[in-house]
Amino acid sequence: PMPRALGGGSVSKVNVEKRELPTGEGQAIQAGDKAGKKAQWGPLREFVGHKDIVWEISTSPHFLNYLGSASADRTARIFLVDGSYPYSWIYAGHRGSVNSIRFHPTEQMVATASGDHTIHVWKIPKKPKVPDREGSKQPDGRFRERLAEKENRVGIIGHASPSLLPVSAPESPANNSVLMDSSSRFVDEERRPGDLGDEILHGRHVKNVLLELKGHTQPVMVADWCLNDQIISTSWDQFANVWNMESGSITLQIADPSLQENHTHTNVGCSPFTPSMGALSCSNGKVSVFDIRAGSAQNSIILKIDAHDDMATSALFSPLEEHTLVTSSYDRAIKVWDVRAPRQPVSVLRCRSAVGRFALSSRTATLAIPLEDRRTKVCNLRGTRLINLQQKDSHKGITSGAAWAADESVLFTCGFDHSRPIIAWGVGGRRSRP
Repeated sequence: PMPRALGGGSVSKVNVEKRELPTGEGQAIQAGDKAGKKAQWGPLREFVGHKDIVWEISTSPHFLNYLGSASADRTARIFLVDGSYPYSWIYAGHRGSVNSIRFHPTEQMVATASGDHTIHVWKIPKKPKVPDREGSKQPDGRFRERLAEKENRVGIIGHASPSLLPVSAPESPANNSVLMDSSSRFVDEERRPGDLGDEILHGRHVKNVLLELKGHTQPVMVADWCLNDQIISTSWDQFANVWNMESGSITLQIADPSLQENHTHTNVGCSPFTPSMGALSCSNGKVSVFDIRAGSAQNSIILKIDAHDDMATSALFSPLEEHTLVTSSYDRAIKVWDVRAPRQPVSVLRCRSAVGRFALSSRTATLAIPLEDRRTKVCNLRGTRLINLQQKDSHKGITSGAAWAADESVLFTCGFDHSRPIIAWGVGGRRSRP
């Protein structure tokens, strides 16, 4: 069962061993003053459009303006965060909850994992020119009113339901949802073609899928990119599959012997230093480190860590130190490990509520920790708080995920909030101060 302590969410650090860690000195830290005063960040922009829970958000490491979101409403969306394109791209090819979205490291495409037991790889369209309504160069009064009402918000608002990790199995399409017809073109029953204001509300639809990967027998939790454009996915069926992008076939199926009945992998993250290596977090609190170069399912798991006392929600390698692994859990802890000596964690960051899918910034390894008590904490790997987010402007429900902009000037969070499912935070936001 998931912890339900809705406390203040403060973070402290307990040093278990005195080892050198990446300091995380960089732009995120420089947001505070020289005396160590924490920066105050406020909301810069809100992104709406999903009709149900947003499970995960991610940013592109190569195309700096892209923000992706995965939702229980069976769609994934791509937003341009700089506001240069007023719509979102909508992918509606899945028949179940979309549980994760991950950008390709260099190409303009993404992989989405779903409760319909499949992984889809699809290309992000090029940004078209913003169309004029009925050929007019200026929007009409009705469109101006809708823009004024939405300000920086893009899309429509739906509802949320309570859970911290994706659990939705395949569902039958509901009324007014986006459906796939026989020609694989997506049709929105609510959309009125030619209505610019309606485009603002609904976005534009991605019509083609590059590759559909089928092989799991249960809902797929996560699909991520790994060595040589391969994809690794985890599922309720307790297997981690490695897929060949050219053939669409499974090249390696990792069966984790540490998983007992009724337990499964919850997340996967590949090493930025060695793309063939990665870590699997498990619902039994354990974390498994794998290397797909081993070539066999029996030898792929190279390390097992008894990391947490409750469900482990994420395990990510540090972008600054090859051997540093960071894990999170429902047991209200973030732990930092040296995989060369994993008997005890290097440090432990204690929280007051369950931790969701956290984010590590690529330049300074700054942690963004989404908490069940609706807060998001920002600190370095030593536990030093770097930024305060204006919590009264945060999500009204559980904060489920976080993602950093590539330059670390903006932090994105998602939550179970029908009115503000995705928020961008930074200096200059409402009531923020440097």
